[in-house]
Amino acid sequence: MSQQHYQPASFSPAMSSQTDENTAEYRFSTQTVLIAQDVPPGTQLGIDCKAWTTGPRFMGIKMIPSGLHFVYHSAVDTMSSATLSSAPRAGFFFSAQDRK
Repeated sequence: MSQQHYQPASFSPAMSSQTDENTAEYRFSTQTVLIAQDVPPGTQLGIDCKAWTTGPRFMGIKMIPSGLHFVYHSAVDTMSSATLSSAPRAGFFFSAQDRK
């Protein structure tokens, strides 16, 4: 069985699907990566105005531009079949700096 490599989710409001491979590679090598290991599937996790519902392979957020950011999370009750309910959001601010 072959090993699969999973990449963190990409955060970049300015990055579109038209971004070329060289630009993406440069941004990945210079911008901040937030590693989020062992986040339970179904957790709502976000940064600034972008959010994801995590799955079993969620590893974190990549290509975070330099500056002040707010990271937040909220647990989701996946056991109730009728409706999904979520806990209040909790979060923290952090300052990202590009790697030189």
